[in-house]
Amino acid sequence: MNLLIALLVSLGSCFMIAPQSFWADEIGTYNMISSPSPGPVFHNLVADRSSDSEMPLFMILAWGWKGLVGMGETALRSFNMVWFGIIALCLLRIRKAGSTWLLIPWTLLHPFLWYYMSEFRPYLMLTAGGFLLLVSTLLLGQGEKGWLGWFTCASLVLVGANLLGVIALFSFLPVLYLHRDCARKSLRPSLVALNVFFFALFGGYYAFKLAQGAGGGKHWHVGVSNLVFSFYELLGFSGLGPGRSEMRSAALQGLRQVWVQALPHLVLLAALAFLYLFLLGLAWRERGRLGSPLVRANNYFMLLGVLSIGALAAAFKWPFWGRHLSYLLPFLLFNLAEALHRATSPKTRDLLTAGFLLLFLASDFNLRFNPAYGRDDCRGAVRAAQEEYLRGGTIWWVAPSTFDYYRIYDREGKPVAPNVTPHIRFIGNATADELRGYGRPTLVVVGKAEITDRTGAVSDFLRLNAYRESGGLVSFDLWRPSGS
Repeated sequence: MNLLIALLVSLGSCFMIAPQSFWADEIGTYNMISSPSPGPVFHNLVADRSSDSEMPLFMILAWGWKGLVGMGETALRSFNMVWFGIIALCLLRIRKAGSTWLLIPWTLLHPFLWYYMSEFRPYLMLTAGGFLLLVSTLLLGQGEKGWLGWFTCASLVLVGANLLGVIALFSFLPVLYLHRDCARKSLRPSLVALNVFFFALFGGYYAFKLAQGAGGGKHWHVGVSNLVFSFYELLGFSGLGPGRSEMRSAALQGLRQVWVQALPHLVLLAALAFLYLFLLGLAWRERGRLGSPLVRANNYFMLLGVLSIGALAAAFKWPFWGRHLSYLLPFLLFNLAEALHRATSPKTRDLLTAGFLLLFLASDFNLRFNPAYGRDDCRGAVRAAQEEYLRGGTIWWVAPSTFDYYRIYDREGKPVAPNVTPHIRFIGNATADELRGYGRPTLVVVGKAEITDRTGAVSDFLRLNAYRESGGLVSFDLWRPSGS
Protein backbone atom coordinates (compact mmCIF):
# COMPACT_ATOMS: atom_id res chain seq x y z
CA MET A 1 0.00 0.00 0.00
CA ASN A 2 2.82 2.41 0.89
CA LEU A 3 4.48 1.71 -2.46
CA LEU A 4 1.24 2.50 -4.30
CA ILE A 5 0.79 5.77 -2.39
CA ALA A 6 4.41 6.74 -3.06
CA LEU A 7 3.92 5.95 -6.76
CA LEU A 8 0.80 8.14 -6.93
CA VAL A 9 2.61 11.01 -5.16
CA SER A 10 5.53 10.60 -7.57
CA LEU A 11 3.22 10.79 -10.59
CA GLY A 12 1.42 13.79 -9.11
CA SER A 13 4.72 15.60 -8.64
CA CYS A 14 4.98 16.06 -12.41
CA PHE A 15 2.70 19.10 -11.93
CA MET A 16 5.53 20.74 -10.00
CA ILE A 17 7.84 20.72 -13.03
CA ALA A 18 7.81 24.16 -14.67
CA PRO A 19 8.18 24.39 -18.50
CA GLN A 20 11.11 26.77 -18.19
CA SER A 21 14.29 27.01 -20.18
CA PHE A 22 17.31 25.01 -19.14
CA TRP A 23 19.99 27.18 -17.58
CA ALA A 24 23.76 26.76 -17.88
CA ASP A 25 24.14 24.11 -15.15
CA GLU A 26 21.41 21.93 -16.64
CA ILE A 27 22.99 22.25 -20.07
CA GLY A 28 26.16 20.98 -18.38
CA THR A 29 24.21 17.89 -17.31
CA TYR A 30 22.95 17.45 -20.87
CA ASN A 31 26.50 17.68 -22.24
CA MET A 32 27.63 14.89 -19.94
CA ILE A 33 24.87 12.43 -20.94
CA SER A 34 23.91 13.39 -24.51
CA SER A 35 25.67 10.50 -26.26
CA PRO A 36 23.52 7.53 -27.37
CA SER A 37 25.97 5.02 -25.83
CA PRO A 38 27.30 4.92 -22.24
CA GLY A 39 31.01 4.91 -23.18
CA PRO A 40 31.30 8.70 -23.71
CA VAL A 41 29.46 9.29 -20.40
CA PHE A 42 32.16 7.40 -18.49
CA HIS A 43 34.84 9.18 -20.52
CA ASN A 44 33.30 12.54 -19.59
CA LEU A 45 33.19 11.60 -15.92
CA VAL A 46 36.90 10.81 -15.97
CA ALA A 47 38.13 13.62 -18.23
CA ASP A 48 35.86 16.53 -17.31
CA ARG A 49 37.11 18.92 -14.62
CA SER A 50 33.91 20.80 -13.88
CA SER A 51 31.59 20.02 -10.98
CA ASP A 52 29.48 18.01 -13.45
CA SER A 53 32.00 15.18 -13.15
CA GLU A 54 31.48 15.03 -9.37
CA MET A 55 27.98 13.55 -9.75
CA PRO A 56 28.83 10.05 -11.03
CA LEU A 57 25.81 7.93 -10.15
CA PHE A 58 23.41 10.76 -10.94
CA MET A 59 24.91 11.17 -14.42
CA ILE A 60 24.81 7.43 -15.15
CA LEU A 61 21.18 7.12 -14.03
CA ALA A 62 20.24 10.32 -15.87
CA TRP A 63 21.71 8.85 -19.06
CA GLY A 64 19.46 5.83 -18.62
CA TRP A 65 16.43 8.05 -17.95
CA LYS A 66 17.17 10.04 -21.12
CA GLY A 67 16.95 6.81 -23.09
CA LEU A 68 13.44 6.23 -21.73
CA VAL A 69 11.89 9.70 -22.03
CA GLY A 70 13.88 11.67 -24.62
CA MET A 71 15.81 14.93 -24.55
CA GLY A 72 13.20 17.63 -23.87
CA GLU A 73 13.53 19.90 -20.84
CA THR A 74 10.41 18.61 -19.07
CA ALA A 75 11.18 15.00 -19.99
CA LEU A 76 14.68 15.17 -18.52
CA ARG A 77 13.52 17.05 -15.42
CA SER A 78 10.89 14.35 -14.84
CA PHE A 79 13.81 12.25 -13.53
CA ASN A 80 13.14 14.08 -10.25
CA MET A 81 9.82 12.21 -9.97
CA VAL A 82 11.85 9.11 -9.04
CA TRP A 83 13.43 10.91 -6.10
CA PHE A 84 10.17 12.53 -5.08
CA GLY A 85 8.61 9.06 -4.94
CA ILE A 86 11.42 7.91 -2.63
CA ILE A 87 10.80 10.97 -0.44
CA ALA A 88 7.09 10.06 -0.24
CA LEU A 89 7.98 6.48 0.74
CA CYS A 90 10.27 7.79 3.49
CA LEU A 91 7.54 10.11 4.80
CA LEU A 92 5.15 7.18 5.13
CA ARG A 93 7.78 5.14 7.00
CA ILE A 94 8.54 8.06 9.30
CA ARG A 95 4.84 8.45 10.04
CA LYS A 96 4.55 4.74 10.78
CA ALA A 97 7.42 5.07 13.25
CA GLY A 98 5.35 7.55 15.27
CA SER A 99 6.40 10.94 13.95
CA THR A 100 3.90 13.79 13.64
CA TRP A 101 1.73 13.95 10.50
CA LEU A 102 2.76 17.61 10.12
CA LEU A 103 6.00 16.55 8.43
CA ILE A 104 4.04 15.29 5.40
CA PRO A 105 2.35 18.56 4.28
CA TRP A 106 5.42 20.59 5.28
CA THR A 107 7.52 18.47 2.95
CA LEU A 108 5.11 18.11 0.02
CA LEU A 109 4.43 21.86 -0.06
CA HIS A 110 7.93 23.05 0.76
CA PRO A 111 9.10 25.68 -1.78
CA PHE A 112 12.63 24.27 -1.91
CA LEU A 113 11.32 21.00 -3.34
CA TRP A 114 8.95 22.79 -5.71
CA TYR A 115 11.80 24.83 -7.12
CA TYR A 116 14.31 22.01 -7.52
CA MET A 117 11.77 19.62 -9.01
CA SER A 118 12.31 21.80 -12.11
CA GLU A 119 16.08 21.39 -12.18
CA PHE A 120 17.94 18.60 -13.98
CA ARG A 121 20.62 18.35 -11.31
CA PRO A 122 21.14 15.99 -8.33
CA TYR A 123 19.56 18.17 -5.64
CA LEU A 124 16.34 16.13 -5.33
CA MET A 125 18.54 13.02 -5.27
CA LEU A 126 20.51 14.48 -2.35
CA THR A 127 17.26 15.39 -0.58
CA ALA A 128 15.95 11.85 -1.07
CA GLY A 129 19.22 10.54 0.34
CA GLY A 130 18.72 12.81 3.33
CA PHE A 131 15.23 11.36 3.93
CA LEU A 132 16.60 7.82 3.72
CA LEU A 133 19.19 8.83 6.31
CA LEU A 134 16.46 10.37 8.50
CA VAL A 135 14.51 7.09 8.47
CA SER A 136 17.70 5.28 9.45
CA THR A 137 18.24 7.74 12.31
CA LEU A 138 14.69 7.29 13.55
CA LEU A 139 14.85 3.49 13.49
CA LEU A 140 18.28 3.48 15.12
CA GLY A 141 16.94 5.65 17.94
CA GLN A 142 14.07 3.18 18.45
CA GLY A 143 16.43 0.21 18.55
CA GLU A 144 15.13 -1.39 15.34
CA LYS A 145 17.47 -3.62 13.36
CA GLY A 146 16.26 -2.33 9.99
CA TRP A 147 18.16 0.95 10.39
CA LEU A 148 21.25 -0.40 8.61
CA GLY A 149 19.31 -1.32 5.46
CA TRP A 150 17.96 2.24 5.19
CA PHE A 151 21.44 3.60 5.91
CA THR A 152 22.90 1.48 3.11
CA CYS A 153 20.35 2.86 0.64
CA ALA A 154 21.12 6.38 1.87
CA SER A 155 24.85 5.70 1.54
CA LEU A 156 24.54 4.67 -2.12
CA VAL A 157 22.24 7.57 -3.04
CA LEU A 158 24.24 10.24 -1.22
CA VAL A 159 27.79 9.30 -2.17
CA GLY A 160 26.69 8.52 -5.73
CA ALA A 161 24.82 11.79 -6.14
CA ASN A 162 27.61 14.19 -5.39
CA LEU A 163 30.86 14.75 -3.53
CA LEU A 164 28.74 16.52 -0.91
CA GLY A 165 27.13 13.18 -0.05
CA VAL A 166 30.41 12.11 1.52
CA ILE A 167 30.12 15.10 3.84
CA ALA A 168 26.56 14.05 4.71
CA LEU A 169 27.68 10.61 5.82
CA PHE A 170 30.68 12.04 7.69
CA SER A 171 28.25 14.31 9.54
CA PHE A 172 26.23 11.23 10.54
CA LEU A 173 29.01 10.07 12.88
CA PRO A 174 27.58 11.86 15.97
CA VAL A 175 24.27 10.03 15.42
CA LEU A 176 26.06 6.68 15.37
CA TYR A 177 28.02 7.63 18.48
CA LEU A 178 24.89 8.59 20.43
CA HIS A 179 23.31 5.23 19.53
CA ARG A 180 26.48 3.16 19.48
CA ASP A 181 25.17 0.35 21.71
CA CYS A 182 22.16 -0.31 19.50
CA ALA A 183 24.24 0.11 16.35
CA ARG A 184 26.76 -2.53 17.45
CA LYS A 185 24.04 -5.07 18.26
CA SER A 186 22.33 -4.79 14.86
CA LEU A 187 25.30 -4.77 12.48
CA ARG A 188 25.05 -7.17 9.55
CA PRO A 189 28.43 -8.05 7.98
CA SER A 190 27.05 -8.11 4.43
CA LEU A 191 25.57 -4.59 4.70
CA VAL A 192 28.70 -3.29 6.45
CA ALA A 193 30.80 -4.68 3.59
CA LEU A 194 28.46 -3.06 1.05
CA ASN A 195 28.87 0.33 2.74
CA VAL A 196 32.64 -0.08 2.80
CA PHE A 197 32.52 -0.86 -0.93
CA PHE A 198 30.46 2.26 -1.68
CA PHE A 199 32.87 4.43 0.30
CA ALA A 200 35.94 2.90 -1.32
CA LEU A 201 34.51 3.17 -4.84
CA PHE A 202 33.11 6.67 -4.73
CA GLY A 203 35.61 7.98 -2.19
CA GLY A 204 38.47 6.93 -4.43
CA TYR A 205 36.75 8.51 -7.43
CA TYR A 206 36.25 11.82 -5.63
CA ALA A 207 39.85 11.81 -4.39
CA PHE A 208 40.93 11.38 -8.01
CA LYS A 209 38.68 14.26 -9.15
CA LEU A 210 39.99 16.59 -6.43
CA ALA A 211 43.57 15.72 -7.31
CA GLN A 212 42.67 16.43 -10.93
CA GLY A 213 41.48 19.92 -9.95
CA ALA A 214 37.78 19.34 -10.65
CA GLY A 215 35.32 21.61 -8.91
CA GLY A 216 32.59 24.20 -9.20
CA GLY A 217 32.72 27.82 -10.27
CA LYS A 218 34.46 30.38 -8.10
CA HIS A 219 32.67 33.53 -9.25
CA TRP A 220 31.46 34.44 -5.73
CA HIS A 221 33.39 35.04 -2.53
CA VAL A 222 32.91 32.48 0.22
CA GLY A 223 31.49 34.07 3.35
CA VAL A 224 28.61 34.37 5.79
CA SER A 225 26.33 35.48 2.94
CA ASN A 226 26.51 31.92 1.54
CA LEU A 227 25.12 30.54 4.78
CA VAL A 228 22.40 33.23 5.03
CA PHE A 229 21.17 32.63 1.49
CA SER A 230 21.35 28.84 2.00
CA PHE A 231 18.86 29.01 4.85
CA TYR A 232 16.82 31.59 2.95
CA GLU A 233 16.26 28.77 0.43
CA LEU A 234 15.98 25.91 2.92
CA LEU A 235 13.35 27.72 5.02
CA GLY A 236 11.11 28.41 2.02
CA PHE A 237 11.60 32.15 1.45
CA SER A 238 12.64 31.86 -2.22
CA GLY A 239 9.22 32.49 -3.77
CA LEU A 240 8.29 35.30 -1.38
CA GLY A 241 11.23 37.62 -1.98
CA PRO A 242 12.88 38.94 -5.14
CA GLY A 243 13.28 36.59 -8.11
CA ARG A 244 16.46 34.62 -8.53
CA SER A 245 17.88 36.91 -11.22
CA GLU A 246 16.95 40.05 -9.26
CA MET A 247 18.59 38.66 -6.13
CA ARG A 248 21.75 37.78 -8.04
CA SER A 249 22.01 41.24 -9.62
CA ALA A 250 21.41 42.94 -6.28
CA ALA A 251 24.00 40.79 -4.51
CA LEU A 252 26.62 41.83 -7.05
CA GLN A 253 25.99 45.46 -6.08
CA GLY A 254 26.20 44.90 -2.32
CA LEU A 255 24.04 44.26 0.73
CA ARG A 256 22.27 47.62 0.51
CA GLN A 257 20.90 46.81 -2.94
CA VAL A 258 19.66 43.44 -1.65
CA TRP A 259 17.58 45.30 0.94
CA VAL A 260 16.27 47.66 -1.73
CA GLN A 261 15.14 44.71 -3.86
CA ALA A 262 13.55 43.01 -0.83
CA LEU A 263 11.47 46.02 0.27
CA PRO A 264 8.48 45.40 -2.07
CA HIS A 265 8.31 41.85 -0.73
CA LEU A 266 8.79 42.75 2.93
CA VAL A 267 5.28 41.87 4.17
CA LEU A 268 5.40 38.22 3.07
CA LEU A 269 9.05 37.78 4.05
CA ALA A 270 8.38 39.27 7.49
CA ALA A 271 5.28 37.10 7.94
CA LEU A 272 7.19 33.86 7.36
CA ALA A 273 10.12 35.06 9.49
CA PHE A 274 7.68 35.90 12.32
CA LEU A 275 6.18 32.40 12.21
CA TYR A 276 9.63 30.81 12.46
CA LEU A 277 10.70 33.10 15.30
CA PHE A 278 7.44 32.49 17.16
CA LEU A 279 7.84 28.73 16.78
CA LEU A 280 11.47 28.83 17.90
CA GLY A 281 10.44 30.89 20.94
CA LEU A 282 7.88 28.26 21.90
CA ALA A 283 10.42 25.50 21.31
CA TRP A 284 12.98 27.22 23.52
CA ARG A 285 10.40 27.59 26.28
CA GLU A 286 9.59 23.88 26.05
CA ARG A 287 13.15 22.76 25.39
CA GLY A 288 13.10 20.32 28.29
CA ARG A 289 10.32 18.28 26.66
CA LEU A 290 11.76 18.66 23.16
CA GLY A 291 15.33 17.61 23.98
CA SER A 292 14.92 13.98 22.94
CA PRO A 293 18.00 12.01 21.84
CA LEU A 294 16.63 12.01 18.29
CA VAL A 295 16.23 15.79 18.10
CA ARG A 296 19.67 16.29 19.66
CA ALA A 297 21.19 13.87 17.16
CA ASN A 298 19.53 15.74 14.29
CA ASN A 299 20.89 19.03 15.59
CA TYR A 300 24.42 17.62 15.82
CA PHE A 301 24.08 16.23 12.30
CA MET A 302 22.94 19.57 10.88
CA LEU A 303 25.59 21.55 12.74
CA LEU A 304 28.42 19.26 11.64
CA GLY A 305 27.03 19.24 8.09
CA VAL A 306 27.07 23.03 7.87
CA LEU A 307 30.53 23.29 9.45
CA SER A 308 31.93 20.61 7.15
CA ILE A 309 30.68 22.13 3.93
CA GLY A 310 31.75 25.56 5.17
CA ALA A 311 35.26 24.26 5.77
CA LEU A 312 35.35 22.56 2.35
CA ALA A 313 34.10 25.75 0.66
CA ALA A 314 36.68 27.88 2.44
CA ALA A 315 39.51 25.46 1.63
CA PHE A 316 38.72 25.19 -2.10
CA LYS A 317 37.13 28.67 -2.53
CA TRP A 318 33.87 27.08 -3.66
CA PRO A 319 30.78 29.15 -2.80
CA PHE A 320 27.83 27.09 -1.57
CA TRP A 321 24.08 27.69 -1.61
CA GLY A 322 20.96 26.05 -0.24
CA ARG A 323 20.93 23.38 -2.93
CA HIS A 324 24.33 22.14 -1.72
CA LEU A 325 22.84 21.57 1.74
CA SER A 326 19.71 19.84 0.46
CA TYR A 327 20.49 16.61 2.35
CA LEU A 328 19.97 18.60 5.59
CA LEU A 329 16.42 19.66 4.67
CA PRO A 330 14.71 16.47 5.96
CA PHE A 331 16.34 16.84 9.38
CA LEU A 332 15.48 20.54 9.54
CA LEU A 333 11.84 19.89 8.61
CA PHE A 334 11.57 16.98 11.06
CA ASN A 335 12.78 19.05 14.01
CA LEU A 336 10.54 22.00 13.09
CA ALA A 337 7.51 19.73 12.70
CA GLU A 338 8.23 18.04 16.04
CA ALA A 339 8.56 21.44 17.71
CA LEU A 340 5.27 22.57 16.21
CA HIS A 341 3.56 19.37 17.33
CA ARG A 342 4.93 19.18 20.88
CA ALA A 343 5.49 22.77 21.99
CA THR A 344 2.09 24.24 21.13
CA SER A 345 -1.52 23.86 22.13
CA PRO A 346 -3.87 22.34 19.50
CA LYS A 347 -5.34 25.75 18.63
CA THR A 348 -1.94 27.43 18.31
CA ARG A 349 -0.68 24.45 16.31
CA ASP A 350 -3.55 24.72 13.83
CA LEU A 351 -3.06 28.47 13.38
CA LEU A 352 0.70 28.17 12.89
CA THR A 353 0.30 25.22 10.52
CA ALA A 354 -2.23 27.14 8.43
CA GLY A 355 0.06 30.18 8.35
CA PHE A 356 3.12 28.18 7.28
CA LEU A 357 1.28 26.23 4.59
CA LEU A 358 -0.45 29.30 3.14
CA LEU A 359 2.89 31.12 2.83
CA PHE A 360 4.50 28.00 1.37
CA LEU A 361 1.70 27.84 -1.22
CA ALA A 362 2.22 31.50 -2.11
CA SER A 363 5.92 30.81 -2.54
CA ASP A 364 5.18 27.67 -4.59
CA PHE A 365 2.84 29.58 -6.88
CA ASN A 366 5.48 32.18 -7.71
CA LEU A 367 8.21 29.60 -8.23
CA ARG A 368 5.99 27.51 -10.50
CA PHE A 369 4.05 30.13 -12.50
CA ASN A 370 5.69 33.57 -12.18
CA PRO A 371 8.29 34.12 -14.96
CA ALA A 372 10.23 36.53 -12.72
CA TYR A 373 11.20 33.55 -10.54
CA GLY A 374 12.35 31.41 -13.44
CA ARG A 375 15.82 30.25 -14.34
CA ASP A 376 18.11 31.98 -16.84
CA ASP A 377 16.08 32.16 -20.05
CA CYS A 378 18.69 30.61 -22.36
CA ARG A 379 15.95 29.40 -24.69
CA GLY A 380 14.53 32.92 -25.13
CA ALA A 381 17.98 34.45 -25.65
CA VAL A 382 18.85 31.95 -28.39
CA ARG A 383 15.43 32.50 -29.98
CA ALA A 384 16.12 36.25 -30.16
CA ALA A 385 19.52 35.54 -31.75
CA GLN A 386 17.88 33.12 -34.19
CA GLU A 387 15.37 35.75 -35.34
CA GLU A 388 18.13 38.34 -35.77
CA TYR A 389 20.27 35.91 -37.76
CA LEU A 390 17.41 35.09 -40.15
CA ARG A 391 16.88 38.83 -40.70
CA GLY A 392 20.48 39.06 -41.89
CA GLY A 393 21.80 40.75 -38.74
CA THR A 394 25.02 40.15 -36.83
CA ILE A 395 25.05 38.99 -33.22
CA TRP A 396 27.52 39.23 -30.37
CA TRP A 397 26.90 36.55 -27.76
CA VAL A 398 28.34 37.86 -24.48
CA ALA A 399 27.02 35.14 -22.16
CA PRO A 400 27.79 31.56 -21.10
CA SER A 401 27.50 29.19 -24.03
CA THR A 402 24.13 27.48 -24.44
CA PHE A 403 24.62 26.26 -28.01
CA ASP A 404 25.16 22.61 -27.10
CA TYR A 405 21.43 22.39 -26.33
CA TYR A 406 19.75 25.49 -27.80
CA ARG A 407 21.01 26.05 -31.33
CA ILE A 408 20.73 28.67 -34.07
CA TYR A 409 19.69 27.30 -37.47
CA ASP A 410 19.99 28.67 -40.99
CA ARG A 411 17.09 28.76 -43.44
CA GLU A 412 17.79 25.17 -44.48
CA GLY A 413 17.51 23.96 -40.89
CA LYS A 414 21.22 23.35 -40.41
CA PRO A 415 22.79 24.38 -37.07
CA VAL A 416 25.10 27.40 -37.23
CA ALA A 417 28.06 27.50 -34.86
CA PRO A 418 29.22 30.84 -33.36
CA ASN A 419 32.54 32.16 -34.71
CA VAL A 420 32.27 29.84 -37.74
CA THR A 421 30.07 32.40 -39.46
CA PRO A 422 30.90 36.11 -39.11
CA HIS A 423 27.22 36.78 -38.36
CA ILE A 424 27.41 35.19 -34.89
CA ARG A 425 30.37 35.85 -32.67
CA PHE A 426 30.91 34.35 -29.23
CA ILE A 427 32.67 36.94 -27.09
CA GLY A 428 34.09 36.25 -23.67
CA ASN A 429 36.05 38.88 -21.74
CA ALA A 430 37.29 40.59 -24.90
CA THR A 431 39.42 43.72 -24.79
CA ALA A 432 38.47 47.03 -26.42
CA ASP A 433 41.09 46.45 -29.13
CA GLU A 434 39.60 43.08 -30.00
CA LEU A 435 36.10 44.52 -30.25
CA ARG A 436 37.21 47.15 -32.77
CA GLY A 437 37.88 44.40 -35.30
CA TYR A 438 34.41 42.90 -35.00
CA GLY A 439 32.39 45.75 -36.57
CA ARG A 440 29.02 46.94 -35.23
CA PRO A 441 26.55 44.17 -34.38
CA THR A 442 22.80 44.56 -34.78
CA LEU A 443 22.16 42.57 -31.60
CA VAL A 444 24.26 42.10 -28.47
CA VAL A 445 23.09 39.39 -26.06
CA VAL A 446 24.56 39.94 -22.58
CA GLY A 447 24.19 37.43 -19.76
CA LYS A 448 26.11 37.28 -16.47
CA ALA A 449 28.45 40.10 -17.46
CA GLU A 450 30.41 39.67 -14.23
CA ILE A 451 31.67 36.40 -15.76
CA THR A 452 31.67 37.12 -19.51
CA ASP A 453 32.66 40.81 -19.55
CA ARG A 454 35.07 41.18 -16.66
CA THR A 455 37.11 43.67 -18.69
CA GLY A 456 34.07 45.92 -19.10
CA ALA A 457 34.93 46.36 -22.78
CA VAL A 458 31.48 45.32 -24.05
CA SER A 459 29.73 47.53 -21.51
CA ASP A 460 31.86 50.49 -22.62
CA PHE A 461 31.19 49.70 -26.28
CA LEU A 462 27.42 49.69 -25.72
CA ARG A 463 27.56 52.99 -23.84
CA LEU A 464 29.90 54.81 -26.24
CA ASN A 465 27.96 53.68 -29.32
CA ALA A 466 24.56 54.59 -27.88
CA TYR A 467 23.09 51.08 -27.92
CA ARG A 468 19.75 50.76 -26.19
CA GLU A 469 18.30 47.86 -24.28
CA SER A 470 15.53 46.49 -26.46
CA GLY A 471 14.03 43.98 -24.08
CA GLY A 472 15.13 41.87 -21.18
CA LEU A 473 14.83 38.17 -20.46
CA VAL A 474 15.54 36.48 -17.15
CA SER A 475 19.33 36.89 -16.66
CA PHE A 476 19.82 38.21 -20.21
CA ASP A 477 19.78 41.73 -21.69
CA LEU A 478 19.27 42.38 -25.41
CA TRP A 479 20.98 45.48 -26.85
CA ARG A 480 20.45 47.05 -30.29
CA PRO A 481 21.77 50.20 -31.99
CA SER A 482 19.67 53.33 -31.38
CA GLY A 483 17.10 53.83 -34.09
CA SER A 484 16.97 50.21 -35.15
